[in-house]
Amino acid sequence: SLLCLAYLSFATDNVANDELMVLAQQFAAKNARLGVTGMLLHGDGLFLQFLEGDGDVVRDLLATIAADKRHRDLVIILEEQIQDRHFPGWSMGLTRSECLPSADRAAIVSLADSPPSLPDNHVTATIRHLIASFQAVARQEWPAA
Repeated sequence: SLLCLAYLSFATDNVANDELMVLAQQFAAKNARLGVTGMLLHGDGLFLQFLEGDGDVVRDLLATIAADKRHRDLVIILEEQIQDRHFPGWSMGLTRSECLPSADRAAIVSLADSPPSLPDNHVTATIRHLIASFQAVARQEWPAA
């Protein structure tokens, strides 16, 4: 079965857009080999990423991310079994927080300021809204092949 996992973390350094694009291309190739899809948002000093795929593969990938020195204070904000992928066709969708509406940016910062304890209905609704926003932004920036 498919697992959808989302995490928030603080960036330890300012990651330049050019560096982020190179990293995203490397991660996209790895994710494609692993059968993982998802979306990464970076900005406002934060990373927010959705990962989808086989549960063991996604959890192993998260362990690698958690050990990466570019992240600190990583917290899982969503972990659920899914029937269908939210981001099919994107081995690594990528967007910057400034591409999102200001209300969505504020919601992400709010989640980061007080990490949720799962499950929380308000947090779940916020995350579902963010998934829809990410899907809309990703379609504009990286149309699925």
